[in-house]
Amino acid sequence: MMSDDVIAALRRNYRNWMIVRIGAEDDKLIEADNVIDLRGKLDLWETAAEIASASRFIGVNSGPMHIANCYPRVSKRIVLMESSQNYLQNRGSKLAFPFRAGDVRNLLTSWLDPANTYFNRFGHDLGITSSFSKV
Repeated sequence: MMSDDVIAALRRNYRNWMIVRIGAEDDKLIEADNVIDLRGKLDLWETAAEIASASRFIGVNSGPMHIANCYPRVSKRIVLMESSQNYLQNRGSKLAFPFRAGDVRNLLTSWLDPANTYFNRFGHDLGITSSFSKV
């Protein structure tokens, strides 16, 4: 689930976009005039159709992200809410870099699509992830 800081960045950065909010009914609402709220209202196939018709998917590392990965035309921006600063900065790792999407040496990130753009939940860039404020 996205933090309040990430939601505030989305409201600010996408104020001129039409935002269609999908996901679970209890996911946080993005309150703005340009938001269509479909949380908890779509089945799996309707969710896939909504994602397929989008120009950009912004979400967390979740099931809808995997659906978005089925559509190469859709630009994907993934916010990694679960990753710590230490992990993203390579502290204490024997690997060249602990977070590199698609790197088969890292069990946690080997299945992530390197074609996606990844953002962190912090106020500054870390490793190959950008700050959530740039999402």
